[in-house]
Amino acid sequence: MLSNVHVENSRVESVDFVKNYSRKFDLIISRATVDLLTLAQYSLPLIKNKTSMLLIKGGDITEEFEAAKAKYGYMFKRSTVYELKYKPTNTKNEKGKKLVYLELYR
Repeated sequence: MLSNVHVENSRVESVDFVKNYSRKFDLIISRATVDLLTLAQYSLPLIKNKTSMLLIKGGDITEEFEAAKAKYGYMFKRSTVYELKYKPTNTKNEKGKKLVYLELYR
């Protein structure tokens, strides 16, 4: 068991959650059901000076990635997008899923 790890399963848009966990996270993991710009807006109050984000995103994320970079690009020190190989059972997921890694600095 890791003594320096705390897992929190909550909604990032919750006011109480943000108040209780402001600037506390080294790593944020999301299934990213909102666009990247919205997710960044929700997550920014939670990140420390250096934080990594792992996001599972569906479809073509080019436009939403560019919108997030236009507003918060100064914080994106590293970004990598990995194509996930799987056979979707939901027809909405036919465009595939991606794993997005972001390294953010304040």
